[in-house]
Amino acid sequence: MKRLFIFFLFALFVSAFSSNTGTIEGLVISVLTEEPIRDAKVTIVELGWETATNENGHYKFTGVQIGVYTIRIEHVEYAIWEREDIIVIKGETTIESPIRLIILQSSTEIITIKDKRIVRIIRDKGGTDHVL
Repeated sequence: MKRLFIFFLFALFVSAFSSNTGTIEGLVISVLTEEPIRDAKVTIVELGWETATNENGHYKFTGVQIGVYTIRIEHVEYAIWEREDIIVIKGETTIESPIRLIILQSSTEIITIKDKRIVRIIRDKGGTDHVL
């Protein structure tokens, strides 16, 4: 009985002091070349946390409180990318599939109405349209 009580106290202690955090990580690449983009600024908007992608285009935030967040990615040569529904679950890693950025200087932005909503389209220098 004493062992059961000690085990119960230990389990209670561990759960009381365990962190309610998770991790967000991802990869940022060019939509045209599929090459990684280094030094892109990645921000968790609600927290104001920032990091930069490494030489492989990878970024990672650890110790993020559970919840729903907006991730913004910025680079001087590319259009800004933002996603509002990043979910952080306790003890888990939220991995964003490769985020493809569109080159800013060689693209044309088109605003149009489709299905009664405004749609933003970027046409890259190769003539391919990317709906945002």
